[in-house]
Amino acid sequence: MDWENRINSPERIEKKKMKSFLSFLSQLENPEKTRNFNIFKNYNLDEFTSILETIRNRNTPTGLDYKPFRISVVGTNGKGSTSHFLSEILKLANPTNKIGLYTSPHLISPLERISFQSEAIREEETNQLFESLDSMTGLLSKLSYFECLTLFAFLYFEKQNCNFEIWEAGLGGRLDATKLANPDAIVLTKIGLDHCEILGNDLETIAKEKIGIKGERSKTLFSFRQSPELETFIRNESERLGLKVYFQTEEFPNDYLKSNFHFAKFVLETLNQIEKDKVRWENKNFLLPKGRMETLHTSPTIVFDPAHNPDAIRKTLECFLDSLPPNTPFDFLVGSLPDKDAEGIWKVIQKFQVDSVYLWEGTGFQNWEFLKGKNTDSSLKKENHFQITGETNLIDLLSEREKPLLVSGSFRLYGFLQAAIHKRFAL
Repeated sequence: MDWENRINSPERIEKKKMKSFLSFLSQLENPEKTRNFNIFKNYNLDEFTSILETIRNRNTPTGLDYKPFRISVVGTNGKGSTSHFLSEILKLANPTNKIGLYTSPHLISPLERISFQSEAIREEETNQLFESLDSMTGLLSKLSYFECLTLFAFLYFEKQNCNFEIWEAGLGGRLDATKLANPDAIVLTKIGLDHCEILGNDLETIAKEKIGIKGERSKTLFSFRQSPELETFIRNESERLGLKVYFQTEEFPNDYLKSNFHFAKFVLETLNQIEKDKVRWENKNFLLPKGRMETLHTSPTIVFDPAHNPDAIRKTLECFLDSLPPNTPFDFLVGSLPDKDAEGIWKVIQKFQVDSVYLWEGTGFQNWEFLKGKNTDSSLKKENHFQITGETNLIDLLSEREKPLLVSGSFRLYGFLQAAIHKRFAL
């Protein structure tokens, strides 16, 4: 019996209140929140594979021939925006395409991670699906937060009968839950040093983990431009695994969104999934990814970007500066989670002419202890090189503001910033 019929059975309709998927999800182990990634040291995909297969076998209608074209997106920086553009370009190139997109992390709600035709799954839909799995709650309870969302994405995309699925990996690739998508093609974005305690301490080892998302169906790998040495490693490792390799052909140094759009377009054109130049950046008839160089307020200018490692922070600052008139003074608010390279981020900030730097502190964030009590050598214009800020004084920071403000460092800051802007400017 398929899950929709199970939902509509009389005994289910009689229930006064449908179970909440989000409530169940919040009880699962969530390293994204705790930042305890040590649990992955002995992790493998065996249990998740078994649970996914069991639930699929019980809930997939007999005889369903579901074979979407799947693309997995792995890398350190640029995964989310590249995944988004792959979905948007496919949608614009052919209105009959049905595209499922799975991304992480989220800005406000975990439901953002699972979308169909650029629309996030509705809470009611997750509750219905959760209700249909009532007899399997014990199995679901064994999953992590990320695994559970990944499983729901598999089931939801199948229900929508997608002909394309785009899967952004959460961490790494070889042992990421999205590996079970068994992608037809792999997209490798910029590689940097992040999650080194899990993925390795050098770029080659990290790249190998990412490429490890390859499945039996995988035939092609597309990569951003990397250093010459890393490109050689990527080519050799990919060819060893039987993958044909293509490298990015166009880059726009001061506009990473434009670069990622053109890379996604190059991928789909090379795969013959869209006609050449069917979709163009200049037309701007597509949705930009939320939270990426997003202007949340125009007067004063307040821009958010989730860059959270030194390489990404540098790129974000370059893009932001390029968007401003020359010599425009601006401020920068940055927060950093405990497992991120805050010292490396600070070194990057020192290379830019920032008027004031506001360092975010609060629950779940670093406290910037290495800076306190120090006279830091930097090119910052203000004598007071940095100020500590947080949720309690964010509205004050926005009040009477004239200079542009860039906010970055963590996805978690988006909700705080959005709420403060609404309160301050009564949007």
